Amino acid sequence: MKKAKLAVKNTRQQIELKSLAALFILQALLISVEGNYRVYQGYPPLDAVLWMLTEGTSLIIKVRRAGILDEEKRKSN
Repeated sequence: MKKAKLAVKNTRQQIELKSLAALFILQALLISVEGNYRVYQGYPPLDAVLWMLTEGTSLIIKVRRAGILDEEKRKSN
């Protein structure tokens, strides 16, 4: 019985991790699209690139925090 519960828990964690990864990828794609859109709107390309770098850095920090939280969650289980 314990093995079945553990298997379900691991499966759920894997689904959560894959979902989170997919959402981070989607966010990265949206940053790229928004950066291109800003250039098409007439913003200077350098400003668009700087905005994309800022947003990308923020995304990397979010991914890192999510990884740390996941490691802590695994250690506590």
